[in-house]
Amino acid sequence: MIIEAICDQFIKVFTTLLSFVSIPQVPEDVLSSVNSTMDEIIERGSQLIDLFIPYDIAKVLLLIVIVIELVVHIYHFIMWVIRKIPMAGMS
Repeated sequence: MIIEAICDQFIKVFTTLLSFVSIPQVPEDVLSSVNSTMDEIIERGSQLIDLFIPYDIAKVLLLIVIVIELVVHIYHFIMWVIRKIPMAGMS
């Protein structure tokens, strides 16, 4: 609750400081063009991956890589917390 109040005040300060900046609305045709381009990039990328390995295997390998990366970050966070506890004896 305290963090929420601090964040609200932080956002309020930024919105008041940047209220003079006027960002125009992006036209709908530009948004649809960007959306279709991004869809095309993703589709071509999946076709490129499919040239080397089957898509089902690529999904599993990607999941394994993501899990390993998350575990490494969680491990570093846990070790940081343990180092902050003086009775743990970790340095």
